[in-house]
Parts: sequence; structure tokens; C-alpha cells
Amino acid sequence: MHRVVINEAVIKLKITPDGPVLIKAGEALSGIEPDLPDMAFVRTYHGGRETVYLPGSSLKGVIRSHCERIVRTCVPPSEDSPAACDPLFDKLERGGPRIHPKENRVVSCCKWLQDRHRNAGGAETYTQSCFVCKLFGNTSLASHSSFNDAVPIDGLADDDDPNLTEERNGVAIDRVYGSVAGGALFQFEVVTRGTFGTDLLLRNFSCAHLGLIGLALRDLNDQRLLVGFGKSRGLGRVKAEVASVTLRRWARLDSGNQRLVGFLDPSVEERYRLGLSDVALANDQMDLPVDYGPDDLGIDAAKAEGEEALGTLWRNAAQCWAAAAQAMGGG
Repeated sequence: MHRVVINEAVIKLKITPDGPVLIKAGEALSGIEPDLPDMAFVRTYHGGRETVYLPGSSLKGVIRSHCERIVRTCVPPSEDSPAACDPLFDKLERGGPRIHPKENRVVSCCKWLQDRHRNAGGAETYTQSCFVCKLFGNTSLASHSSFNDAVPIDGLADDDDPNLTEERNGVAIDRVYGSVAGGALFQFEVVTRGTFGTDLLLRNFSCAHLGLIGLALRDLNDQRLLVGFGKSRGLGRVKAEVASVTLRRWARLDSGNQRLVGFLDPSVEERYRLGLSDVALANDQMDLPVDYGPDDLGIDAAKAEGEEALGTLWRNAAQCWAAAAQAMGGG
């Protein structure tokens, strides 16, 4: 799946806190720097100075878990086509089915592949992975998506307060008496302003996967999906604006149609199919709101930006996801 490139998408995302957000640094950081609060925000160096940032691993974890939630909601568990495994469920009985007969949960792809397909090749590993793992990866399959760290966008950070943070106090409540627990006062650092920019890269993906990512980003922007620590305490609300989506097709089409092509299309040359004709969705393609054109490297690229073009792109991708969900047994 990674030996050649069929297509790729670069999603430029702007994330703005809509309230306090906290992604905690390690506890050792507060011990080394006593001036920091008990719960300090993660930091890195960017643009020649120290600043807070949103780790790509945190963003990917939030998006992946929500994609799993969407898939499980839309597609019931199926032995033939597991749409989303349970990463924390490893109760696989020897010789038994992948779906636990009593708990009705799909065994994690990591456990399934390790137990049943230990020496499988790339095509079989991809086939035996669930729909979500095919995009985000597992211990046997490299991810087809990558999330960069979200750092403050140059020119938007306040020079007098480059870390864009404020400190708050918290206190633990005794659950028996309902009063303050003794010695339980603590401080935590939150980000409340600023704009953070990041890129999401999808490579060798299906159009249905692009639609699923679009739904997760929509829910992140609508604050159905929260980020970081203290979600039940009012923390973690952000606005996520997709600035642009750049789509590239490395496999040239003879027909010249302005379509995004995934793994299966009769007009794509045989050498671009990766020998995976049995693992992709049939007719995995969608119309684009903008035309392809050669980029600086001569590769066909289409860039969607602006409310109208992005709206059309996400609607078309969502239809591909709906078709894929129906093919997997969803309603």
C-alpha cells in the first residue's frame, strides 16, 4: 500500500480555542521548572521562541476515536466486513469468530492480525484490517494519514504574551461530604486565544475515507468533539476551519474526467492498482468542484478553497462514505 502513490490530499486546518483548552505536559516538567503550574500546557520551539502547541498525536487520537464512533453508529458489526474494531478489546478465542458472541464487540485488528495473519503480506494485512484501521493504521499496517503539530500562525500571536495562555486554579471535592478535600488546591494552564495552523495528509486513501474525515472535522468545528484535558469540566472547545484541500492524483487518467480516483477505476493503468483490486471499493471515485492542473512538479493537482468549493467537495465525499457504509451493511 505504500510502495507507490496513487493519490494524496493535504487538508490545511486552522484551529481556534473557543474557551479554555488544556493539553497537559508531563508531570516532570513542573518539577524541573517550579514557576510553571501543576498542570502545564505542552510547549515546543517555533519561530525562534518557545510557545504552546497542539500535538499532532492528540489531534489524530481525537479524530480517530470519533471516526470509530461514527462508523460503529452507522454500520453494525459484521464478521465478513468489520467496519470498526475495538482497539481495547482482545478477547479472541482460538478458532472462534472475530466478533465476540456474547459481548458483540469486534476484536482489535492488532490482536486479529497477530493471531491469525502473523506472516501476511501487505495486501492481506490491508484486507483483514477494519475500515478505520485502513486509514489510521495499526501495529501491522502503517497509517495512510499523518497529522502535523498545530503551532501558532505567524502574525496572529500576541508579542506581549506569545504563549497565549492564562493560569487558573482548581480544587478537588470530597465525594462523600461534598466539601473541599484537604490540600487539594492545584493550578492549571489553559490556552484561551490565538489561531493554530496544521496540515493533515492522506495518502492512498479512498473517497469514502475522505468523507469520513470530513464528518469528523465538521463535528470538531461544531464542538460535538472536544480536545484535551477536562472535557467534562467545560474545557476543550475549539473552532476548526478548513482553509483548503489540495488533491493530487499521481495515476494519470486516459479519460480526462475531473474526478478524484481511489483504488478501483478501469481507466487507471494496471501498475497503479498495487495488486489490491480485491480490497478497494468498486467505482471509488467522486466529482470535484475544481479542475485538475499541473503543479510545480507537473503532477495533476486540484485545490479547493472557499465556502462553495469546499462545501461541494465535502458533500460529494460524504456521499462516497454513505455508499461505503451501505456496502458494509449499514442502513
